[in-house]
Amino acid sequence: MTLDEIIHELRTSTGVPNEALRAGVTKVEILRPRIVELARKLIDGVWLIPDDAQLLLRGLHVLAAAKDTQSWPVLRDLLRLPEEDIRQLIGGGAAEGSARLILSLWDGDAAGLMDLAADPEVSWQIRWGLFQALARLACDGRIDRAGVKDLLERVERERLLPDDSIGWVGWVDAVAHLGLTELRPLLEQVWATRSVFSDHRDVDRAETLRILAAAAERPNDPHGLDQDRIMVINDPVEAVEWLERQIAIAFDGVALRSGEDEVAGLGAHDLEWLAGFLDSAQVPETTMSIEMLDGFLTALIAGPDVVKPSDYMGAIWGDEASPVFDAMEQAQFFYDLLMRRWNAIADGLMRGDPVLPIIVDYRDDLVGRDWAYGFLHGLEFHTTLGRSGKEHKRTDRRIDPILALAGPEVYGSGISLSRREKILDDLPDVLLRCAAAWRPSAVPGATSEPVRSAKVGRNDPCPCGSGKKYKKCCGGGGAETVQ
Repeated sequence: MTLDEIIHELRTSTGVPNEALRAGVTKVEILRPRIVELARKLIDGVWLIPDDAQLLLRGLHVLAAAKDTQSWPVLRDLLRLPEEDIRQLIGGGAAEGSARLILSLWDGDAAGLMDLAADPEVSWQIRWGLFQALARLACDGRIDRAGVKDLLERVERERLLPDDSIGWVGWVDAVAHLGLTELRPLLEQVWATRSVFSDHRDVDRAETLRILAAAAERPNDPHGLDQDRIMVINDPVEAVEWLERQIAIAFDGVALRSGEDEVAGLGAHDLEWLAGFLDSAQVPETTMSIEMLDGFLTALIAGPDVVKPSDYMGAIWGDEASPVFDAMEQAQFFYDLLMRRWNAIADGLMRGDPVLPIIVDYRDDLVGRDWAYGFLHGLEFHTTLGRSGKEHKRTDRRIDPILALAGPEVYGSGISLSRREKILDDLPDVLLRCAAAWRPSAVPGATSEPVRSAKVGRNDPCPCGSGKKYKKCCGGGGAETVQ
């Protein structure tokens, strides 16, 4: 395979590209610059489009299989990224995945690796992986065992991990796999005093102590570490297959109130990418959140006037600022997602079957507030509604429920949690009534019952009565595009 063919397969293949992964190992010298370039973009704050993020992760595994220690500096810097960036890069396999990359790409700088493991700013997933990698390196004689022991003692003594950090699980793993029986009192203390172990079962502790005793008897036997897959990457296909399976299992997307992980017009990964981009370093701090943007778009569509993108686009970013797109491809990807959601909202209203709004479950008493803020801001772009003055829009009883969602600063008084939940359940019907009043020639009137007052899970029976699961029936098709 040529380099271009390898990159294309690594970047776009929906399944694990076995041939490209193995062919890449033979072309590391010319593949490395492309992978390092993407890594540096991520380090510099670029919210990589999904194809580039996939190429980066798979490319790192190719470099790891080739034991390309020249790539260690860029991996080291990637490991210092904030948790949300780590999640974008390596998802649910961050701990073990990072451990295997470290073992395969580490350049032998023991002090630098120890400093990384001790750094409180490094995310808990990566520190978990670092502790496991250090245990394997010490077991294999690649790093001083006494130095690793000293580091583990220091982490506990100086409390270099928060008490509730899951990174302590990696610390415990390292103590056990190295057979450091002299640290058993410290291990017992960690179990007793760190809140992350408050629900730890006796059977789990017994298993850890079994591993500790076995490793103490055979301190250079990596069998236990092998069983936990804490080993170098020799076959990139095996490593990528496992990691991508873990990423898929652990994927939870945006925490939506509906309990779903996708919305009309946007798949789960599209929604997560869009939410992440709107919160990334590439956009102004005044940028709308994904929820606020959804309310904003809904108002632009439902209102009586045709609002041009050139008129409203700047409001998404706020304060006359604008995003800094990495490249035209990223800009096109963003606007494509935006228009897909726009078309889904418009199609639902035109058919009299509004889509569910994007409401993030913040688990507080103001759920839906950001959506309402966005909707009310969107109404300001409809000059027809403003002919009676701005106050006319705020006194229109049709939008009274949305005003209530916006909170006491807008509504004048607070509302109970039960009323907020009722408004959110009935919101599609509220939107249909508004749109039908504002655009009577285009939008059918609302029924007497809420359009979607009941929450229907994708695996629940479809409410249409077909007997099929919702995801296989009415919930399975995407909205038609509104031209």
